[in-house]
Amino acid sequence: MLTILKEEINDNLIAFLNKLNTQQNLQGKIIMTAKEGERYLGVGTLELRVDKVYLDFLATEEDNLIIKLSIIKSLLNLADLRGIKTVYGDNPELYSYYKMARFKETNGEYSVDLSGYFNCCE
Repeated sequence: MLTILKEEINDNLIAFLNKLNTQQNLQGKIIMTAKEGERYLGVGTLELRVDKVYLDFLATEEDNLIIKLSIIKSLLNLADLRGIKTVYGDNPELYSYYKMARFKETNGEYSVDLSGYFNCCE
């Protein structure tokens, strides 16, 4: 069964990132992982920079769109539950995923307004 949850940095997570050849610094970031049992399938992060929150990293074992979008939606839900009203994105590798998650591009910056984002009728 697929499980997506907030996670702290640990040796297994570092080993997963190394397996993906990803040199991502996770310090100070909110980390969300997708797992099947104890096996990592993907990881994504939110980072607070000065006065904005960015969804800036996403990596999966396989190029699995469902897992990637599930991690993104989980990170956005967590941000919304913490009272964050707007999440930004500036990672060129994630532009297509930002668009799928309803981020809007304005002046070269991607952002999504979370007000009503998770309402059933929006």
